[in-house]
Amino acid sequence: MPLIEKTAPEDPNLKGRKKMDEKQRPSGRNRMPRIWVLAAGSAQARVFGKSAGHLRKVAEFTPDAPGNCDGFARKLSLWLEESVKDDAFDRLVIVASAEMLDALRRCMEKPVYTRIIAETGRDDLPELGELALRQQLSEMLWF
Repeated sequence: MPLIEKTAPEDPNLKGRKKMDEKQRPSGRNRMPRIWVLAAGSAQARVFGKSAGHLRKVAEFTPDAPGNCDGFARKLSLWLEESVKDDAFDRLVIVASAEMLDALRRCMEKPVYTRIIAETGRDDLPELGELALRQQLSEMLWF
């Protein structure tokens, strides 16, 4: 008796959806997304990684020239683009001063921009000390 290959009927709910390529597939069945939080102001920027309910500092930046918000935003954008190429994070939350948020939006490339899940223009948060900033971000980020 020949073997008959059975195939499941196509799910109508999935019609029209693109298949994930190998890079988009999670490596484990229940893999949590790697979420980074960029807290950026005109004087400094910090990147935190969120995992298991805790925030850990990934990187810290200062501008090359004080008052050059566009140059600082470009520097951050380039670093984030390299991080995307290295597949370092899946999702990005931006907490930035209004001026920095505007500058980031202007210079951010699509690979980074498509990973943004939330952003807020708050002038007070990026300038907080690290402990106070972590506390504020933990209260804001309930996911």
